[in-house]
Amino acid sequence: MSTISMNQVENKSKAKFIIPSLLGIALFLLPIPYKGQTTVMLGHINGIVKNHLTEGVLFYGVIASAATIVMSILGSVFNLSFITENKVLKSAFVTGSLSLLVRVAGAIMYMMVYFQVGPQLLIGGDTGGLVVNDFIGSLFVTFTVGNLILPFLLDFGLLEFLGNLLKPVMRKLFNVPGRSAVDAIASFVGDGTLGILVTDEQHAQGYYTKREATLIATCFSVVGIAFTAFVAGELGFSSRFPLFYGTIVFTSFTVALIMSRLPIITKYPDEYMEGVGKQLKEDDKKVSVDEAFDIAVDKAQGADIGAFTKMLPSIFNIHMTFIPVIVFVGTCGLMVAEATPIFSIIASPLVPVFEFLNIPDAKLVAEASLVGFTDMYLPTIFIKGSEYEISRFIVGTLSFTQLIFMAETGSILLKTKMNFNFLEVLGFFLARTAISLPIIIIIAKLFV
Repeated sequence: MSTISMNQVENKSKAKFIIPSLLGIALFLLPIPYKGQTTVMLGHINGIVKNHLTEGVLFYGVIASAATIVMSILGSVFNLSFITENKVLKSAFVTGSLSLLVRVAGAIMYMMVYFQVGPQLLIGGDTGGLVVNDFIGSLFVTFTVGNLILPFLLDFGLLEFLGNLLKPVMRKLFNVPGRSAVDAIASFVGDGTLGILVTDEQHAQGYYTKREATLIATCFSVVGIAFTAFVAGELGFSSRFPLFYGTIVFTSFTVALIMSRLPIITKYPDEYMEGVGKQLKEDDKKVSVDEAFDIAVDKAQGADIGAFTKMLPSIFNIHMTFIPVIVFVGTCGLMVAEATPIFSIIASPLVPVFEFLNIPDAKLVAEASLVGFTDMYLPTIFIKGSEYEISRFIVGTLSFTQLIFMAETGSILLKTKMNFNFLEVLGFFLARTAISLPIIIIIAKLFV
């Protein structure tokens, strides 16, 4: 092959890494002006859909809810072979008893709200109506579009480039293997839940000790960027998404730095899985920018249209399983808040603290700060109506840096081979909340 031809191939390989990666950064992180509004591309897409297709999206939710009820019962109760023997259908519709109950209940609630059938406490505009009409339509769009364009960040070498550059830093700052840098960044831009499962598997295979796996699972598995963009938009921060997301990244980094040195993490033994032992060859040597670039280019070479089509099962799974859970947890949480003083009682010790710090809507902020243990989306629902930007900013960013919520990450931690109990999971949530709040409040006071 001639020198010119080789250079052309080399340049094409580099472009396959650089162009999609820059496009991914632009789509998710770069505010773009459009029709008088400046926000990230996902925010613009959401706005267009809200203005023109809301009713269609909500009706699609009815169809998805009906399908979820029927298929989940057929797969989980009757174990029909056309579901259990199909990888995609099995992943979506075969689940445990509690998960099935929550999913079916959420789907039924969705249809009750849509058709306005049932008690006002459930279908009213401050409870189920708020969840379904104000949030779920946007969620359908955000998760669909966000997951379709996520491969620009995940599959064309950007993670490998950043992860390999950060490998030496991970051992020095957090005392965990350098390979965890890639896991951490993948969670930030991809799926935090997947990050926990990957970490658990790495622990089971002898690549992480119990202490290392605990730190990585409870500090690095942050909810992905697509959902962050959605919450920022709902709370009015699309035009300042870099500040919103940057606060989450900086706070999460600082929390991990602090927690890695506290007994809540260090009490776990530096021992590998019994019967497996240490399998990891140390990989913490410094990687130059050129070496990281070459690794990223190699990764990009293997990417093709399949990187995007492989996201379709994930989108299908989200529509069928995740949305009903949000409807159930969100509606129940708002019903409890509307009809009982439970959240007010639990949050009462925090109210004087927020009042002392001169945070507006102190009572609402206090309640929203703790309700996130149930589901990370509840704080957004609680605080969206506040007229104070600083209050919405504090609660919105905190709901991500808390990381642990029982509707998803907390439940998954309980099921891992790391064998956590409920009190340990609650402890992780409270520790992250206590460390995150001062940092977020300082940033909010300075920049919001």
